[in-house]
Amino acid sequence: MMENKPKLIITAIPNPENMQEMQSYLEKAGPFAPKYGGVFVKRYKTLKHLVGENGAELMSIFEFPNVQSIENMMDDEEYKKLTGIREKAFTKLNMRICEEM
Repeated sequence: MMENKPKLIITAIPNPENMQEMQSYLEKAGPFAPKYGGVFVKRYKTLKHLVGENGAELMSIFEFPNVQSIENMMDDEEYKKLTGIREKAFTKLNMRICEEM
């Protein structure tokens, strides 16, 4: 039986006026998932929005060993320092912990 590891799913709308901040955030945030056992799974971009409003333009998926490792990453004091950059880089950003059904 395969182990059902939790996924961190990030959906975002980049701020077109702060693309430099987005690059900076991605570079600085990049090392945190591996630090807590996270593995990059896939990144997607929206080709066409079909239903609803203000849908995400980007989506990234990371797999972690357990929920606690994701929570530990989010509580990391160095990671928390990136909040200001993240808020400038994206007009909307959501992070969810999910598991397969």
